[in-house]
Amino acid sequence: MSRRLRSCAASLLVLATTPAVQAQVSAITLTEPGPTFESAPYTLGFAFRVEADVHLVSLGVYDHLADGLEAAAEVGLWEGDSTAARLQTVVPAGTEAALDGLFRFAPVTALRLQPGRVYVVAAYLDAGVASSFGIADTGAASIDPRVTVLGDRFGDGFFSLSHPGMSDGTPGGWLGANFQLAPVPEPGPAALLALGLAVLGWRQRHSVFSRRSTARA
Repeated sequence: MSRRLRSCAASLLVLATTPAVQAQVSAITLTEPGPTFESAPYTLGFAFRVEADVHLVSLGVYDHLADGLEAAAEVGLWEGDSTAARLQTVVPAGTEAALDGLFRFAPVTALRLQPGRVYVVAAYLDAGVASSFGIADTGAASIDPRVTVLGDRFGDGFFSLSHPGMSDGTPGGWLGANFQLAPVPEPGPAALLALGLAVLGWRQRHSVFSRRSTARA
């Protein structure tokens, strides 16, 4: 494989592995808030399963009336029955955090969610208003088709985010928390071309080695 060909392949591999900007979509779009109540002292959220290979790219919290959070909110993600948060972040008070519908979001290091696995997302907001959907047949929400909501989850930590290990056994969720998803990028033409060049280089080296071995014999 010539030096120029190796250089071209390396450049294409860098281009192919550079993360592209992906569309971020909220898992839950609340179309009709359920009854509202004081959020403290609870950690509020829901359990869910993903049905496709996706990246979780931000965590969020309900912002009643979309007019700014009264206090900073802690948001976490748990996997399966683990009581240790897999991801955790703080959504700042006020209107600093990005608003999507009735939720404000803070970015996190992208986490690849595995189809079929169960996760729990929940938020602790020390002041302000919380809501719900699907609890006692109240509230309504549009859910991203890559997500299946399995049921409510909450915890009763009085001063900070706590593991939301309790449930009322309802299919909806306490809001509480939300998250945003982005698709896992597929290899683009540059990646495929770089792979092809690498294979071509291997074949060239293998051919030269074989000819030399035959000549020596």
